Amino acid sequence: VTTVLGVFPLALGLGEGSEFLQPLGIVVFSGLSLSTLLTLFLIPCFYVLLHNWTDGGLSGLMRKKSRSRRSVPQVKEPASSVPSTSQDGIA
Repeated sequence: VTTVLGVFPLALGLGEGSEFLQPLGIVVFSGLSLSTLLTLFLIPCFYVLLHNWTDGGLSGLMRKKSRSRRSVPQVKEPASSVPSTSQDGIA
């Protein structure tokens, strides 16, 4: 943050030789401001949203998968209700 404030006078074009250094100051000021904004605010917000979306991080995601596998009901029919597969037509 202090570097951004230190480059600010250069971006404004104050002082001697500013016509050559002002474009450099604008680029450095803009780049540092954008990267600081992304690093300090947007990226942590993205991680919080991702953490909430996965219900507790990757471990929550893995728990969801294992729960869905266990919750599939296994239907077993009694042997008397299974149709006969004999070929002579006698059941």
